[in-house]
Amino acid sequence: MTVPAEALSKIPNAFFTTRQIASEDLSAFTKWTGVLPRYEEAKEAMDERCANDPKDCPAAKWEAMLKEQQGKLLKQKLDAVNRFFNAVTYIEDSANYGSVDYWATPYEMMERGADCEDYAIAKYISLKRLGVAERDMRIMIVQDNNLGGIMHAVLQVTVGNTRHLLDNQATTVTTVNEIYHYRPIYAINEQQWWAYQ
Repeated sequence: MTVPAEALSKIPNAFFTTRQIASEDLSAFTKWTGVLPRYEEAKEAMDERCANDPKDCPAAKWEAMLKEQQGKLLKQKLDAVNRFFNAVTYIEDSANYGSVDYWATPYEMMERGADCEDYAIAKYISLKRLGVAERDMRIMIVQDNNLGGIMHAVLQVTVGNTRHLLDNQATTVTTVNEIYHYRPIYAINEQQWWAYQ
């Protein structure tokens, strides 16, 4: 069912109506703080593997996409990264890893498939490698009210005064102004986290 634009304008957008409280204490977020060093270790191993045998390089397409985006406009980078990772097969952590919630590196994701936070992580790391500042990115954990309130993860990238969302459920990059069905729960990057109330 399509909701008329005039009706949407009367629904409060939770991205603007929730209050955020920031903290630099990331100690409770072990899945997030654990995936980053695992990525660095995997990158070293993958770089060596690809240098030794370029034909045996699972990350070759990712590296080529990143190289192609060097020097392009930020909007083009957002679109390319979103499109690249949204092509990866979706698979629940329980089926993929036998775990309720596993945060995968981009390499694990490309080899095994992914669920929502893995898409957000891979996009975050890709855009960081393309020069986007950490302070401008947040992995957002949201409640999806279109799907009965289940938890979901997206990447928010702030460009000027506009907050863009890279979402594995959307084929194009959107802005928070366009999204009414997500309610932010918390967000995190490498510097801090935010609770939304």
